[in-house]
Order: sequence, then C-alpha cells, then structure tokens
Amino acid sequence: MPPKDKDKDLEPSQQLNPKESQLFKSIVKLYENKQFKKAIKAADTILKTKPNHGETLAMKGLAKNSLVLKEEAYDLVKKGVRYNVNSHVCWHVYGLLYRSDRNYVPALKCYKNALLRDKDNQQILRDLSLLQIHLRDVEGYVETRRHLLMLRAGQKQNWLAFAVATHAAGNHQEALHILEQYEQTMEAPEKPDYELSELILYKNSIMEDKGDYQAALDHLRSNEKNIKDRLYFLEKRAEFNLHLKNYQLARECFLELLKINPDHKAYHLGLQKASHIYPADGVHYTQDQANELVQVYDPLARSLKSDLFQRYPLEALPAGALFQSRMSAYLQPKLRKGVPTLFVDLKSLYSNPDKVAIIEHLLQEFSTNLQRTSQFAPNADTESPAVYMWTLFCLAQHYDSQGDTSRALETIDRAIAHTPTVIDLYLIKGKIYKHAGDFETASDLFEEARQMDLADRYLNTKSTIQLLQANRIDQAIDTVRLFIKDGEDPVTTLNDMQACWFQIEAGKAYARLGNYGQALKKLTAVAAHFDEFQEDQYDFHAYCVRKMTFRSYIKMLRFEDNLRNHKFFRRAAHECINLWLHLLDHPPVTKEQLEAQKLAQMEPDEKKRYLTKKRKEEKRAQEEAAQATKTGAKKNTESDPEGAKLLQADFLEEASKLIQILQRHAPQDIQTHVHACQVYLRKSKYLLVLKALKKGRVLDVHNAAIHRHTVQFLRAVQGDLSAVNAKVRDLLKKEADAILSGRTIDQFNKDFLDSHSKSYPARVAAAQNQYDLTKQLPVELLVPLAGVTTLEEASQVAKYLQEFSQGVHLEDFRTLARKLFPFSREFMTPEQRAQIVLPRPTTDED
Repeated sequence: MPPKDKDKDLEPSQQLNPKESQLFKSIVKLYENKQFKKAIKAADTILKTKPNHGETLAMKGLAKNSLVLKEEAYDLVKKGVRYNVNSHVCWHVYGLLYRSDRNYVPALKCYKNALLRDKDNQQILRDLSLLQIHLRDVEGYVETRRHLLMLRAGQKQNWLAFAVATHAAGNHQEALHILEQYEQTMEAPEKPDYELSELILYKNSIMEDKGDYQAALDHLRSNEKNIKDRLYFLEKRAEFNLHLKNYQLARECFLELLKINPDHKAYHLGLQKASHIYPADGVHYTQDQANELVQVYDPLARSLKSDLFQRYPLEALPAGALFQSRMSAYLQPKLRKGVPTLFVDLKSLYSNPDKVAIIEHLLQEFSTNLQRTSQFAPNADTESPAVYMWTLFCLAQHYDSQGDTSRALETIDRAIAHTPTVIDLYLIKGKIYKHAGDFETASDLFEEARQMDLADRYLNTKSTIQLLQANRIDQAIDTVRLFIKDGEDPVTTLNDMQACWFQIEAGKAYARLGNYGQALKKLTAVAAHFDEFQEDQYDFHAYCVRKMTFRSYIKMLRFEDNLRNHKFFRRAAHECINLWLHLLDHPPVTKEQLEAQKLAQMEPDEKKRYLTKKRKEEKRAQEEAAQATKTGAKKNTESDPEGAKLLQADFLEEASKLIQILQRHAPQDIQTHVHACQVYLRKSKYLLVLKALKKGRVLDVHNAAIHRHTVQFLRAVQGDLSAVNAKVRDLLKKEADAILSGRTIDQFNKDFLDSHSKSYPARVAAAQNQYDLTKQLPVELLVPLAGVTTLEEASQVAKYLQEFSQGVHLEDFRTLARKLFPFSREFMTPEQRAQIVLPRPTTDED
C-alpha cells in the first residue's frame, strides 16, 4: 500500500522523504498487526510535518475505524482522498471503510477507482473479487479472477479461483477447460492426498451440473483410486447410472449403499427407481409396482436391519387383508419397544381413508385385548403393562388427527392414569388441547411436563412456545430464562443467539395482545438475522478457495441465494406484512397519547400518586442499569425497547419491501402473491397486481384469496383509471375482459361460488366480494359452518362479522362455532370459561 518512490509528479505536500516513507511502511505493518494506537501515533508523526498527506490521513482513518471511531475515520479518509485523489491507497482505504460498514456498492466503486490508479495491484484485485462474488456480480468476478491469473499464472489458487468463478457464472465447459489446463501443470503426488481427491470430485461435480452424466461416470471410474471420499464416490456412481438408465448397474450400486446405511431414504428411492417400482407421481403405487416392491424388499428385510424394509411396502400396498396383516406386524414391535414417534412414522399413510380405518381398527383391537388379557391377540405372548400404555398413547394421537377431541382426551387420560410418570403423555395431551383451540390448558400441560424434568432443554423450549401461543409472554420469558446465564436479560440473549422460533412466536403473541410495536420489533429482528446469515458468507469466499473445499463452497453459494425461502423468514415476513396492513387500516395510538388519555381521566390526587410511582419505577430502572454495567451482565439497553419507531414508519412502503424480497425468493409460496395483491391494490399499481394474480392462479386456480383479489382488481379496472398511462389502461382492460369472458363481475363471483360451494374459504371470499359490490352482507354464506376445517378460518370470519355487520350476526356464528370447536375458549361465553378446571401443574416443591 505505500506510495511509489518513482512517482515524481506528486505535489510537494504528497511526497515523503526516505525517513517518512519508512515510517509510513511501519504504519501499514502496525495496522496489519492490529496495533492501531501505535499506527495512529506513527501517522501523527508524519502529519506534523505533512498535515495534508493524503495516504497518511487515509491510514490513520483506517486505524481509527478499527477502534470504532467511525465519524473521525470517515472524515480523515475523505480528507485523504481530497488531498490525493490520484492515490490508489486512498481509494482502497475508502473502499475498506465502506466494506467494514457493509456498504458494499460504494465500496465496489472505491475499489474500481483504486484500480484506475493502479490496475495491476493484486491486493485491490483480490478485495474486489471477494466483493463481486458476495454481491453476485459473477461476470465482474470472472474478469477480476482472469486478471489475477494473468498477473500470477504460477499461483495455484489463481487457477482454481478462476475455475470456481466460471463455474459460478454457469460456464461449465470453460471451468472444465481451466481445470484441465491446471492439471497439466501439476506434479503427480507420490500417493493420493486430500487436495487431489477434492479437485477430482469438484471437476466431477461440474460435469454433473453440465448434465454430461456419461463423462462424469467415466471420470469417476478412471480416478477411483485417487478419491478419498468413498461414500460420495459410491453415491454418485449410483446416481449417474440411474440418470443414464443403466438400471441393473444402478440397482447393484444402491444395494451396495443400503448395506452401508439401510436407513437412508434416498438409497431406498434410488433402488425403487432402478427396479422400476417407483410411482410416477411419487405417491401412488400401482398394483404391479406394489407386488414387485414386496418381492424386492422381503428378502432384504431378512438380511439388513432397518424398519424401512417393512415400512415402504405399507406405502405401496392397497388397503386390504395383506396391508392389515403387515401393519399389525409392523405396529406390535414398535408398541412393545415403546417408540414415542410411532404415530409420526404412520402419518404419511393417513392420506388414504381406507388405510386410516384399518389402523384405527388395529389400535382399538390391541388396546381392548391388552386391557383384558395383556396380549395383542388371543393365544399370543403376554406383554408387559407398558405396552398397553403406549398403545393408548398412539391411539389418542390417531383420534386427535381425525378431529375427535373427546375420544382423544379420554384415551390419553386412561394412559396417564395407567402410568402417570411418562412425560410424553402430558405433551400429547397438551397437543390435543392445542389442536382443539384451548391454548391455555395446553400451556398448563406442557408446563406440567417441563416440571417433571427441569434439566431437559427440549421440554423447556416446548413449554416456552406453548406459553407464547397462550399469550403468556412474561411466564414464557421466565421459563426460557432457566437455560440462560444468570444475570443476563433473556430477551436480549435470545436475540443475540438468533433464536428465530422464540421471536416469531413472541411477535405473534404481542400482535394478538395489540402490542404492535413489540410485535414488529420481534418479527423484524428475524429478518435482520437473515441479513446476518447472508453477511456471514463473506469470510468464506477466500477461505474455501484456500482450503480447497470447492464443492461445499458452491453449495453454500446456492444455499445463500435461496436463503430467504426458509420457513422462518417466510413466516416472519408474512406476519409483518399482515401487521403493516392492519396498522394502515387502523392507525395506532402512540404511548404518549395513551398516557395523556389515562392522565386526563384521573382525579388530581390519583394523578399525583400515579406520577410519583412512575418516577420511582424510572429511578429503579436506572439503578438496575447502573448495577448491570458494574457487574458486566447483559441487559436490554436498546434505544427503542418498545418498538415505537416502527409504529412511525411508512407502513405501506415497509410492506412493499418485504413483498419484493418474497417475490424474488419465495415465488412458490402462494401467500406471497396474495400479499402482493393486497399491497399493490392499495398502491394502485395494477400491473403488479395483475402479475401477482397470474402467478397465484398458476399455483392454485381455486384459491379463495386469489379469487377475492381478482374481483378487487376487476372492480378497480372498471373504475376510474384516468391517472393510469393510456397503454397500460388498455392492457389492463384487455386482461380484465379475458378474465370475465363476457360476464359481469357479479356473475363471475357467483360462478366461482357455484363451483366451490363446499369450500368454506371460497364462500367467505364470495361473500366479501358480494358485500363490496352490493354493500349487503350475505350472512347465509358465512353463518352455516359446513366446510370449516380449521379454527383459524372460523376466527377470521368472526373478526369479519364483528367489523362489517356490527356484531349483529356474530352471536349466531359463535354459537355454531362453539359446537364445532367445543374446546376453543375463543367462542366460549364468560360463564363457560369460568367453569374450566385447569390441570394443576406440579411445582418444584412437589
């Protein structure tokens, strides 16, 4: 980084004598050794005689930046650039400063400006390449790595990084050509080593990405002796043979893999595909396929130990006598061993009603026989008493899955009465209440299970989640605190730990309680975590090339590109959008306004007592903060602990930002397009609404929400479009006419209702549309609850009736909902809630 001595065109103020030049070099070394204060002191020595020396000012600013003196750092570096605008050092340092603040676009510009002054500077080129791949400027990344290779063709990392760059850019043939050229310069190792093995497998992965499976298979075979990762070799050999339709060879390869790991589901699917017994749709087996699968799997079940050899025939066989006998043989050993996850294992069979009936019959028969004779069947072996309990445990989950809450509770209560010390029984009972809509009782049962084993972190987490779902936020925080270091604020610690599960559930709980500031604070924190996850990849761009972990590196890049399609991000984003839109329709009352309203309603004496108490609480909070500072404990010291600033944001603009992210990263989630319609309709961006509707209809043409927004779009297009560009207006009307096909909007809505009359969400959407069109609410579509499948559907309709019918028909709806969801407290009368007897949680003293 030091300036070149041969530069004689510099102004006198930018030239250093030999002694100062040596001192400047020492500044660079001190900075690289992280001796920042000494670097600043050395820079001050130069600046005493050359106060306007740009490069010294820039280096001093860089050192200040490392000491977190941001404002001083930027001032110094800007001065350095101003005094010596032609210095590559100043521009490079300016870029480093921006990069440290994750302000990558300006950093990229600074690096390019530095290269204009010194085009062959390898350090700047390396920094630029890292930034380019981080921002996915793959074309620029390829050119930068090409430039580095031309400068240092004898360096191994330059060849390999160039190959990775071309691979990332999708130019597989060139990547292979580069690796082949590099291989010609390699000296053959005396014995196979890791680097050679990784290079071979990376080259093979490029062939696979290219789709040249024959070349990839030949390459694997020719380099078998040099490959260290034997399992990867066997897996790829099997996959390539399957792609090339070498079914016999593929079958042999997958059988070899199953001998290594008979519980690996991918090996089973590969074997089925190679044996021509895998269903075309991946789900429904034909009779011939089922028979063939049984013939293939039965001999393997005798030689290889894995439950999957009994489990896959159950998927393939149709419901009948053979399925029943095999299911009985499959269930009995699991119940005998007491496998808590047995029902989870069976869930994939529940898409077939006939198989569900057989499973129910078997479990009922087992429970009856075990209760009477402690045997699964007459004249069978006598079982231990625990087998009866585990049978009831599985049967209760079965009843719960069928929506039979009463029988599920009765069955699980029998299991608890039989063996009251098994924690899993209380967890399942809690889940039954949760599925029935009684979140409070569910949280009590989860808490009782947690109290039975206070050292179990899993139970602590499950209890915390359930407490949040029951809106018991303070109790949830106290519970999760048990596994957090003493003296630390649990909310801050969980945020530092990036505990997305807690923040999503806490955000939803705060939203239900109307504390929208805290709700948004928790949910937006999840999005911030994903920003951190994306930033975390930066250090790996150089590390993976240096360590030659190319396959893992390419996987990481692809994972990061699809990061925001993760369920945690999607959940948080959709909840945020719901809140932004709700706040747009119902502007929030600020804390200050609430406080003023509260004080205005108080008598003078009461007001005085309230203010005195408030001052004492503020003083105590300050003392606690001071004590926390002394002890070094983590406390919540955020500038906006209540999320008040979020309530002052532009709600529609914030929702739009999330929509744009979801449309890029989660286009297969139909809720993305539903929310896009809601946002863009409010912004009168009808082309974007049309785009979202089209994508939504491709995913699910029968979706009720998409139909709802289609009608809203049609009404908008038939309304006043004078503010819309003439060409856009013509296009919108053309698309609207295509949707209506000569019908009126009212007829279009009725046609949808007629074809989806059994779907309750469709009836709700049609009713909402009819209200918009006629201002008359068709209660006959909403109050009959035929077709309601979830408690959430009923809750949404209750809110809609409350808002648009002023509660006139709400009580009739709640009466019907109570019959359909008898355990849900949401639809209970106050008298019914008061009669609920909660299970008494055990305490630590117990």
